[in-house]
Amino acid sequence: MSTTNNNAIRASLFPWTIVRLLPNLQRITVGRFRRRSDAEGHLQVLQRLIPNARFAIVFEVESERLKTVIPQLQTQLPQQQIAAFCQRWKIQEFYLFGSVLRQDFRPDSDIDVMVSFQANAPWGLLELVRMKRELETIVGREVDLVTKKSIEQSENWIRRQEILGTAQLFYAAR
Repeated sequence: MSTTNNNAIRASLFPWTIVRLLPNLQRITVGRFRRRSDAEGHLQVLQRLIPNARFAIVFEVESERLKTVIPQLQTQLPQQQIAAFCQRWKIQEFYLFGSVLRQDFRPDSDIDVMVSFQANAPWGLLELVRMKRELETIVGREVDLVTKKSIEQSENWIRRQEILGTAQLFYAAR
């Protein structure tokens, strides 16, 4: 059986993965889990044991296809401008989700972005509107910008699960 088939089977059996985030969008898989709650428990332990390391939980839906999509996006989206944008706005994590990661992404599609902020970022609604406009200028498309906190607190559990389960990290502050 090929490596690709083995990875697809593993992802279907253990879709929740904890990854350690390294500079330059590199990741190291730390563990795979059947349930998100198991991954969250292990993540808490890792964060206590290695407080300066950055970890994330990733849902491995369409993981094989995403391995080709993310590198394509890295060449198509202006990485350095997005990194500068994130640093200027004190963005801790910058995720892509929605059609930009799927095969139904079209030339007229918007780009769905979810961000989390550093603790010292006191932004409100007006700043989010400014960020959205600046990001649209950078990527040359309409952008839907949401905060990770707002998604995590959303009462719409279907939307919350879909976004948090499929979002792919594009930038992480060091």
